[in-house]
Amino acid sequence: MSYDMMLNEFVSVLIASNELCPLPLITLHEESKENRFASSFDLLFEMVRQHLQSARVWSTEQKEAMKQRKLGIMQTMRDRLLAVDTGCDKKEPPTAWTAKSREEVYSIFCDTFRQLAAVYAQRDDLDLRFVGMEQVDRTHPVNLAAATHFRALSFLNAGDSKPESPLLVLDMDVQGMSRMHYWFNVCLHAHRIRVQA
Repeated sequence: MSYDMMLNEFVSVLIASNELCPLPLITLHEESKENRFASSFDLLFEMVRQHLQSARVWSTEQKEAMKQRKLGIMQTMRDRLLAVDTGCDKKEPPTAWTAKSREEVYSIFCDTFRQLAAVYAQRDDLDLRFVGMEQVDRTHPVNLAAATHFRALSFLNAGDSKPESPLLVLDMDVQGMSRMHYWFNVCLHAHRIRVQA
């Protein structure tokens, strides 16, 4: 197996284990000059890949500082998600949450992605924009990516034995999840974090 193939597989596992969900990142289509949107995980994959290749020449201190920044961003995201007032008990699924809390969760994920992207790019001036959750219909690839990512995250964390975990009680396959609204698949990611805290 070539170095590139091993690197791609490693990056795929890193992304599959990330607690963020795929977001609808606005992109510019070169030929038509139209704004479109694609999965933020496509960009994340390339950023992580480039980051790992660049990190080979960094000092141990530089690597540790970068690691701590990323861990801090993810912990802040978890803390913010735990503080969201969903209007119900934390064990209640996203279908019981208020619309305002769903939007807040989405905003937290978008903020977190921007912060992580800035770390990977080593630039604070990135202009990353996302369409609203309501613009992602059930058939869009970003919705399927969110459902698929949640299931992958579930399998990677199959050792989780907390009975209230949505990973154990959600009896739905990827096809079923991809037929749900995008907000549902986004909020499932937050719900997982909230019940496992």
